[in-house]
Amino acid sequence: MLPRWHIIFGFAFCIIFKIISPDTQYLSLFLIWFASIFIDFDHYLSAGIKYGKWNPFHAIQHNYDLREQIIDSKKEGACKKGDFHIFHTLESHIIIGIIGLFFTPFFFVFIGMTLHSILDLIWMVRHDVLDSREFFLINKLRTFIL
Repeated sequence: MLPRWHIIFGFAFCIIFKIISPDTQYLSLFLIWFASIFIDFDHYLSAGIKYGKWNPFHAIQHNYDLREQIIDSKKEGACKKGDFHIFHTLESHIIIGIIGLFFTPFFFVFIGMTLHSILDLIWMVRHDVLDSREFFLINKLRTFIL
């Protein structure tokens, strides 16, 4: 999903969250919104480490191009795997969620990360490219070992 949609849906979610839970502090809402967008920092890291695209604008364009390649490859038959994104894995969500049980700000970061991942899943199902992403760190580590 494009970053602008994460910005918009994250903001809308925070408004709804505030209506449902009016006692929620604005800093907590900011953490939800921030995490719902900046979980994509791993896309930037991937573009920089794997392809040398450290300029943020080049990294964003690179990720747009990869997204289009994945959609096009799916139209031709098999969907190729995209780059690995560490913050999008189930394990990173679990770690942040567990930390959130003991340190409240991380709980709100966990909510934002989960919102982001749900939006990504909806987008991937809608474009029939669900098989283009690795959701488990353990599977990625297994491919390095084997």
